[in-house]
Amino acid sequence: MAYLDFSGLSRFWNNAKTFINAKNIVIRDQLRAEVEAVSGGRNTVVRDSDGNPHIMCVIPRFRLEDIDASLGSGNHPAFVAGSTVKSELLIGKYEASKSAQNKV
Repeated sequence: MAYLDFSGLSRFWNNAKTFINAKNIVIRDQLRAEVEAVSGGRNTVVRDSDGNPHIMCVIPRFRLEDIDASLGSGNHPAFVAGSTVKSELLIGKYEASKSAQNKV
């Protein structure tokens, strides 16, 4: 039986609970656990609407001055969505679904 927790998502889904948000049901599975373990958390798995797995690189948030002080300071724009600052980005490691119905 799955445990439902409506309070939110953990950073890398480090437990065996099922989390529900407004758009998706995110379920911890064996493949995700293995990918995260062997990559030291640098990769994870995201599934499309048909359940197909896609390996994603986890890019932790960094600041402009971490790259080059001449770029200025503050969060890199890739991590800012409106007024929200994201803690990481997920970038596809391999080509993902091509189907318009199965976008990741």
